Amino acid sequence: MQMPRICGNYLVIKINMQKKLITTVLALIMVAPGITNAVENSNATNTQKETVREKIRTEIQNKLQNIKNNQEVRNSILDERREIASSTKNNIKNINIETRNELKNASTTSEKKNIRQEMRLDIFKAQQGKIVKETAVALNNLKQIRQRIDSRITKAEQSGRNMTNARKLLVTADDKIKNAEQAMNQLASFMSTIKASSSTEKTHINTEKLKEINSTVNKAIKDAREALNAVIVAIAHDMGLKLGISSTTPVINTASSTNP
Repeated sequence: MQMPRICGNYLVIKINMQKKLITTVLALIMVAPGITNAVENSNATNTQKETVREKIRTEIQNKLQNIKNNQEVRNSILDERREIASSTKNNIKNINIETRNELKNASTTSEKKNIRQEMRLDIFKAQQGKIVKETAVALNNLKQIRQRIDSRITKAEQSGRNMTNARKLLVTADDKIKNAEQAMNQLASFMSTIKASSSTEKTHINTEKLKEINSTVNKAIKDAREALNAVIVAIAHDMGLKLGISSTTPVINTASSTNP
C-alpha cells in the first residue's frame, strides 16, 4: 500500500527538478544578452585602450625623432661656426706670416709702416668677415626653422584646426627675417668699401658707423628669432596645449655676436 506514495513523491521530485531546470534556463536566457553586451563592451574598451596606446606610442616616437632632428640641426650650426672660427684664425695667422716676410724685405721705415698698417686692416677685415659669415649662418637657421613652422601650421590646418593667429604672426616673422637679411647685406656692403689707403694717407674706418650697423644686425636677428618664437607659442595655443612652447618644436637659438 506504500508504493503509490513513493511513486507520487518521485513524480513530485521530478516535476520540481524540471521546474528548477526550466527556471535556470530562463534565467540564463535573460542574462545572456547582458553577458554578451558585457563581453562586447569589454572588447570595445580593450580596442579603445589599444588605440590610445598606439597613439601615445606614435607621439613618443615622433617627439624622439623631432628631438633627434633638432639636435642634428644644432650640431650642424655648431660645426659651421667652428669652421668659420677655424678659417678666420688660419687667415689671420697667414696674414701675420706674410707681414713678417714683407717686413724683412722692406728697406725703408715708411715702407714698413705701410706694411703694418695694411696688416692691421687685413686682420680687421678678417674679423668682420667672420661676423658676416656667422650672421649668415644664424639667418639661414632662422629660415629653415621658418619652413618647419610653416609645415606644422599647414598640417594643423589640414586636420581642421583654426591657425589664423599663427598664420598672422608668421607674416610678421617673415618681415623680421627680411629686415635681418637687409641688415646683414648692409654690413657686408660696408666692409667691402674698406680698402687699404695709399702710402701718403692714413686708412680711415668709420667705426661709429660700423658699430651702428653691427647693432642693427644684432637687433634684427633677435627680433626675427622672437617673432618665430611667438608663432610657436601661437601654434601651441591653437592646438590646445597648456605649455607655452611645444616640446617637439626646436628651441630657436641663433644668437651671433657682431661686436667690432
